[in-house]
Amino acid sequence: MEERHLSLSEATRALGISERTAYRWINSGKLRAYKPGRDYRIPESAIREVIEGSEVRPKESASSQPSFNVLFEEERRRGVLAEIRENFRETREGLEIYCDVWERRIAVGDLDREPVQGFLEAGDPLIPAMIDAVMRELIAISHMFDVPEDGQFSEEMLAESSLKPAVDRYFTIGRKLQVMWQERFAETQPAEPQPAKATRDEGVFDFLDYKDAKLMASVNKRAASG
Repeated sequence: MEERHLSLSEATRALGISERTAYRWINSGKLRAYKPGRDYRIPESAIREVIEGSEVRPKESASSQPSFNVLFEEERRRGVLAEIRENFRETREGLEIYCDVWERRIAVGDLDREPVQGFLEAGDPLIPAMIDAVMRELIAISHMFDVPEDGQFSEEMLAESSLKPAVDRYFTIGRKLQVMWQERFAETQPAEPQPAKATRDEGVFDFLDYKDAKLMASVNKRAASG
């Protein structure tokens, strides 16, 4: 349907303005108009645009707008967190590369006895080092947050950790490899189930016994004692 066009006098009545004001708005571009002959023609959509553009909206109260200080503090906090992550970048990237290698080996079934045993035995020296690194990163992060009354790390703090996801990934791989170890190399293990301590004495870390909750309990305990 073709749009209706108003004469200048009709447009001024619709807008409640004088013809002088209408000419000024046309010249400034505020009011769209066409001049196919001697007289201006104004499309109805141009009238609606002017009316809608003149609508008065309540201003947002100053109290609901973030203050400059709040924005500056948030920016500073994000900068400090980025620095903390950078301090642990080499540790995180090294662990992620190690996990990449083992995830590929699991995917293709490249799981001979000696490499798997090597991974499980490496848990004894690696786990304490990982716990120490996660603990140091979380303590640094905790300085940017309100510490819970129980003194432990909050979910918000854990969400900012760059190391813990990599450590969780390492434990997931360790659990998979330990299950494979028990299934594929059972003939090399004692016939009767042995307590966890006996397994650790043999040098094979017990990933199935060491759950995420136990990891965080160790981290929180060491953080509290430190």
